[in-house]
Amino acid sequence: MSTTTQFFITAWTILDSLPTVYSLVAGMSVGILLIACILRKEFRWFRNVRRPIMIFSPKGSTTLDMKMETKILRDTKFFKIPEDPSDNFQDCHNIANHSLVIVGYEPGMAGFKDILNAVKSVKIPIVVYTKQPLAETDRNLLNSYPWHSVCNFPLKLLSDTFTILSTFPNKKRI
Repeated sequence: MSTTTQFFITAWTILDSLPTVYSLVAGMSVGILLIACILRKEFRWFRNVRRPIMIFSPKGSTTLDMKMETKILRDTKFFKIPEDPSDNFQDCHNIANHSLVIVGYEPGMAGFKDILNAVKSVKIPIVVYTKQPLAETDRNLLNSYPWHSVCNFPLKLLSDTFTILSTFPNKKRI
């Protein structure tokens, strides 16, 4: 066999195997991108979950002291809730490295506006947990901030907390 023939046979063999190589490279690239997306989400979840959650309850409330809700969140062993629920709205000025603020809400609650303003200034999400309808003025205040959720069942509170912490960036700039 001549060298020219051998050259063409070798070239044809290489060209014939290229689609297989391209498929392998494309499959590996897609797999690496998928793994990178999953890891990015998991790292965000891990960073957010290490940051504490602050919980407020209405002062003097007997129906909504947020103890049961705090226990539910702690029992999952996912969330870091170092303090018990505070009924002192002035503690909102201690929001530093928190990932989320949960407010047990009752209409006419003292300090709701102060808590919301503190949350807005650090640009973190807020979950308002209530068993009563929001007062019109408080609803308008809350609607002025895009990173909020309102819920009225313990399971919805757990779900919202998990969802927010798994999707919200660590240092969101609004």
